[in-house]
Amino acid sequence: MTLHQSIHQDANLAGLLTIRPLTIDDLAQARTLHAEAFRFSARTVFPDADFAAALLQITTPEYTDHLATLALYGGFMDDSLVATAGWTPLRDHDGTSENAAAEIAAVAVAPIFTDAGLGRRMVAEVEAQAGAAGNRRFQVRATPHAVPFF
Repeated sequence: MTLHQSIHQDANLAGLLTIRPLTIDDLAQARTLHAEAFRFSARTVFPDADFAAALLQITTPEYTDHLATLALYGGFMDDSLVATAGWTPLRDHDGTSENAAAEIAAVAVAPIFTDAGLGRRMVAEVEAQAGAAGNRRFQVRATPHAVPFF
């Protein structure tokens, strides 16, 4: 039995996740998690040049700046960040917030925990937080390889 199979035998793994808002001090760890998750899930989906460019983009300070604009949450197993998801108010073309709408973004799960329900739990938490802020409509930003998740 592989470690991945062993982990997934615990049907309540998502219930062990501790979720909290991420701080500026957590963003480097979040960026690393996003790069690992992208390497794992997107390698066979994108042409080599596109894959390399996207992976490089995740490592830039601009990507960290983007993460800092989100209400970003982290899912932790013990002290390890294993999942993220965030939200931001959805903007009209003129830059103003759309009425009661939020965009879900930055959903990532550590490769060892894929298919264990952590992504669903993170998205549910982010939707609840965005809903508590008055949002009633949601839009997801996702790369093509992640669309089946949603």
